Amino acid sequence: MNSFERFLDSTFELVDVLKSSEQSFVALVYDKHARRLCTLKRRSLHSLDIYRTLKNLAEPHVPEIYRLFERDEQLVVVEEHIDGQTLAVDENLALEILKQLCACLAVIHEADIVHRDIKPSNHAD
Repeated sequence: MNSFERFLDSTFELVDVLKSSEQSFVALVYDKHARRLCTLKRRSLHSLDIYRTLKNLAEPHVPEIYRLFERDEQLVVVEEHIDGQTLAVDENLALEILKQLCACLAVIHEADIVHRDIKPSNHAD
């Protein structure tokens, strides 16, 4: 186990792997120091500027970015975990959720970020 893996192991407890592929890794982790559930993501370093921008956004519908690490030519992101909710709800609630989504997308578009992967299965990503 390398020093970074020891750091992760001493700081976070793995709760569940949400997605694992060659391109990305997403997990639900418990931050032992902050005492909260977080989402930990492994991304390409090409995403660093996007995550730095997101970290500075004051948008309640964008998960708060707690930490950004560069390791082994990859980016590790630790962010607020938000429990997903299905859109199989009544029409009025679905409309309210879509309005919130549009408002959030408007904020990130103003920051010159385009999400490019909006879909229901990304609720926990």
